Amino acid sequence: MKTNYLIIAAAALVAFSACSKNEVRPVADDNAQITWQTVVGSQSSKALVSGNTFDKAYKFKTFAFYNASGSAWPTGASLYIDNAEVAYDANGNETFAANSWHADQIYFWPKGGSLTFISYTLASDSYPANVTCDATDGLKVTDYDVDAQKNLDFVVSDIKAGQVANSTTTAGAKAGVPTIFRHTLTQIVGFNVKTAADYKGTTLAKGSKVITLNSIKVVDAFSKGDYQMTTDATTRTESWNNPAEPSSYEYAVYDNGTIKGQEVTTAAFSLTNEQKAFLPQTFAAVNYTFTGTTEEEKALEKKTQAYIDAVKAVPYIEFSYKVDTYTSASDFSTDNVTEYIALSDISTEGWGINKKITYNVTINLAGAHGENIIYWDPSVVDWTPVNPDLVITL
Repeated sequence: MKTNYLIIAAAALVAFSACSKNEVRPVADDNAQITWQTVVGSQSSKALVSGNTFDKAYKFKTFAFYNASGSAWPTGASLYIDNAEVAYDANGNETFAANSWHADQIYFWPKGGSLTFISYTLASDSYPANVTCDATDGLKVTDYDVDAQKNLDFVVSDIKAGQVANSTTTAGAKAGVPTIFRHTLTQIVGFNVKTAADYKGTTLAKGSKVITLNSIKVVDAFSKGDYQMTTDATTRTESWNNPAEPSSYEYAVYDNGTIKGQEVTTAAFSLTNEQKAFLPQTFAAVNYTFTGTTEEEKALEKKTQAYIDAVKAVPYIEFSYKVDTYTSASDFSTDNVTEYIALSDISTEGWGINKKITYNVTINLAGAHGENIIYWDPSVVDWTPVNPDLVITL
C-alpha cells in the first residue's frame, strides 16, 4: 500500500533582514512579511504525520536564497535565510500577525529579485543533525539514523523558486509561501497474516492441521544513510545514499514480554512493531544459481541449506511458525518451520521514499507450485523366479 503525498499546510511569517540594502516596508504592510503555507501526503501512526495538516505544535526550519532581477534559481543564488526555525503563533504581537508561522527574527521580502525556499523538519520539536543547504548541492543530511530518531517523520518541502510575495493561505491562517512537505522515509505498517485454506476444519479430527505463527523478523535492513534533494525546482529529485548499519525488527504477539504465538486461520490478523519509520533502500538480489529448471524444482531447491545461506547474505524476512498435524482429536505431531525470504524477492522496488507498506502473508501448506503436497509413486517389484530341480529317485 502506498501513501498519498503528505502535504503540510503552514503559514509562516518570516521577516527578511539582510541580504540587500533595499528599503523594507513597515510590518503593517502584509506584502512585506514572508509567511509559509504547506501540504503533506498522509501516513498514519503515532509520531508520524497523519492526514494533510501540519500540527501547530510542531516546528520546521527553512532556508531561503536570493536571486537578483534577471537571474533565476539556482544560478547566482545567494543565501538569504540561514536555517531559521519557524513556529506557529496563535496570538501574535506588535511585530507578528496572529495565526501565523514565523521565526523569532523578523524577515522581509526584498524590493527586487526573488526568493527560493527549502524547508525541513522531523515533524516534532527536533531536527536531524548534519544538515547543509546551498544552491549547488541542494539540501543534504548525512548519517541520518532511523533507529536513533525512532519514528520521527523526516519531511522536506518541495523547492519553491521565484517567490516575490506571500501567496497562499489556509482557513484562519495568514497567507504565506506555499511550502509542500513530503515524507522522505518509508513507513511499514506491519504484516497481515492468514492461511490459504482452512486446514483445521470445524473441529479437531484426524487430518486437522493447526498453524501457529511465532514471529516475523525483518533482518539486516539498513538503518542509516545520507539524504539529498537536488536543486531541481521543476522535478523533485531526491535520494538516499551510502546505506549502513544493518538492523533487525521483530513482529510478534507477546504476553508479558514472552512471545505468545498466534493461531493462523483464513481470517487475516495483523502484526505490528513499534518501529514505523524505516530508511528507504533497495535490496540486493540473492546470489544463487538454480540447478533445477521447473518452478517446482526451484521451489524445492529453496529449501536447501545452500539457498538459505545465500538468502541470509542479503536483507531478508524470517518467518517462524509451527504446524500441528492431528492423527485424532487429541493426538498430533509438531513440525517447527522457519522460512527465509529475501526482501528483493518480495519487491524489486525495495522501500521507496514516501511509501507506506503493508505486507500480506499467506501460508500455503501446499506450496506455491504444489511441491509440499505428499504424493505416492507406487510400483511393484516383480517376482523373483526360482526354478529348483526336483529329482525323484525310485
